[in-house]
Amino acid sequence: MLKISSPQLPYDYPERSLDCERAMARAFREFVQQAISAGWEEAEVALVVADIADDYVMELAQNKRPPKIN
Repeated sequence: MLKISSPQLPYDYPERSLDCERAMARAFREFVQQAISAGWEEAEVALVVADIADDYVMELAQNKRPPKIN
């Protein structure tokens, strides 16, 4: 399971977005490495992740809740 750092404070603060980016970048690199270790090519992982992220953003923009992953 990927470890993602929590925000430094429970409310909005000036560096929150940057902290989120750093936390997600670390987890993302680990996620990509796991996919590569499982046999997927790095380029195909990158393209699929971009597609999934795009779909997720579109769902949020349409005020739809993405399906919950268990």
